[in-house]
Order: sequence, then structure tokens, then C-alpha cells
Amino acid sequence: MKKFSIALFLLLAFVLLPSSAHAITYAQFAIGGGYESVILVSNKTGFPWNGRIYVMRDYNQRWQGQWAINGQNFSGMDAANFSLNPHASGKYRITGDSVTRSGDLEIDGEVGFSTLDIAVSYFYEVRSNGVLMDTVGDSPSAWGDGFALAVEKTATVNTGLAWCPSWRFSSNVFLLNLTLYDQDGNVARQKSVTFNGHAAQFIDQIFIDLPASFRGYLRIDAQDYIYLTVLRMESTPTGWQFTSTPADDYVR
Repeated sequence: MKKFSIALFLLLAFVLLPSSAHAITYAQFAIGGGYESVILVSNKTGFPWNGRIYVMRDYNQRWQGQWAINGQNFSGMDAANFSLNPHASGKYRITGDSVTRSGDLEIDGEVGFSTLDIAVSYFYEVRSNGVLMDTVGDSPSAWGDGFALAVEKTATVNTGLAWCPSWRFSSNVFLLNLTLYDQDGNVARQKSVTFNGHAAQFIDQIFIDLPASFRGYLRIDAQDYIYLTVLRMESTPTGWQFTSTPADDYVR
């Protein structure tokens, strides 16, 4: 009976653990070739806070090419340590080399430090010859095994999505079952894809036979937990504009 009580306590502790106590993860991260990322982190407590910024690609593999934070080179490393004094804030600009590469970014506390104690703002920046062309704020990626998201594809609008592993050291390979509904609620497309780490793509790269104009929503049923980010891209007279559009939960 005692063993059963301990097991039940551990199970409840895991289930009731707030999702924000996980590492703060962004499934879409790009630097290099004019792309930069900016992170603002604030310590909400009256005590010092120590954490790490992880930059990863594919299935949590080491970043290829150069990367730096505030000009300090971390190439060949998995993460960079940082510390915040009580109630202090830090700004961390992440830059790459001349080649644009994408992956995912994770902010986590060192042992004994919780991400519940920090507030994070995250931005993508696009520059041409050093001139800022676009900046996009993004929320931490949704975490779960079921998602629903609005989809639109026209000559000037597209929907992009990126996913990455749920756990830093995970290497599981499993299926994502995708069901695309049209604006009238009819199933327009169905497809199963293999989850094999980080991936970023537009909806018409997943369903390559979409009509020129399409509006509806996508349901994702994953066989394991993942992080998911959704973006909307829209053409403008001066180029294009990205907007973050978080996915909703889908309960099966």
C-alpha cells in the first residue's frame, strides 16, 4: 500500500506540474544571412537566477556554422549560460554567419532554477544590408499532442508551421497525422508524416496539390508530445510581413 501511495503521489505531481515549468521553447528559430533573434529575459524574483540558452537543429543536434550572443562567439557549443540579478533584465541578440539556418531555441534554468520565475519576450528580425526590414514577436510554442490551427493560402498569403521535439534529449521517431478541412468543414486532405526532429514548412509544401486559393483549418494528431509554432506570411508592396498566430489545443 505504501508503494502504491508513493507511485500515485509521483503521478499526480507530474500531471499537475504547470506546463510553464517546462523549458521555454520556440520551435522556429533562424539566424544568419540577414536573420537575427532577440530575447529579452526578466527575473521576476528577489533572488539571482541562472539559466542557459540552447540553440539546436534537426533532432537536437549541434548548430552548424557560427553563432554568437551579443557578439560573444559560441560556435561549436550547444548552449550559452547567463545570469540575472534579482528583478533584473537582460537582452540577448543572437546572430549567425552569412548562411541562413533554422532550428529551435530553448531557454531553461540551471539545476534549482525554474522558468516560472522569468518572463521572456522573443523576436525575429530580418535585415538587408544592415537595415531592419521586418521584426516579429512570437510566443512560446504550444506543447501537446493535438493541435488545431487556421490555414489560409492565396497568391499573397501563406501559413507556415514549425515543430520540434518535446524533450531536449529525445530521439523518438513517430507519426503526425494531419487532417485539413476546407471552409465548409469538409475533409480536403489527409496525410501522415514522420516526425524526425525540427521541421519548418508552409502549408502548400506539406500539401503540394492545394488549389491556388484555400481557407480552412488543420488538425494535427501526434503520437507523442511536440512543440508547435504557427506563422502567417503576407505579401506587402515593400516585400512581406510575418505574424505569429498560435495554434489552439485539439482534444481527441
